[in-house]
Amino acid sequence: MKKLLIVPLAALLFLACGNSQPKLAEGETLVTFVQGVTTAVFTNHLDSLADSRTFVLDAKEGQTLVARIATNTMPANVRIHQLIGPAGAAEGPFGPEVTYTFPETGRWKLIVAESNMVGEPYVGAFTLTVEVK
Repeated sequence: MKKLLIVPLAALLFLACGNSQPKLAEGETLVTFVQGVTTAVFTNHLDSLADSRTFVLDAKEGQTLVARIATNTMPANVRIHQLIGPAGAAEGPFGPEVTYTFPETGRWKLIVAESNMVGEPYVGAFTLTVEVK
């Protein structure tokens, strides 16, 4: 009888510990790809002048990111603000488009926000296309 309880308990413990990826913070969007597809598209929005959106993706050293932002009112003052690496180092700011080769493997954050330095403030919808190859 004890052996019958140990096997399911061990399996449950294994499944519970199997997800070693850190959890997403509130408001972050996980970028995932359908098997065999390298592009994902997201529709989102900026609600206020200081608003930003964070997209989280897993990448390997040497892979290349191509990300583009589009809005219904191009040109719009919205850009890929930063890329933050697994160790916390930030790259950017970029424009509405970026091509970037990942220098390390891990979980990266891509932050979309308006540019505070130029143009009119942007509040509204945007489409982010993310390709990792």
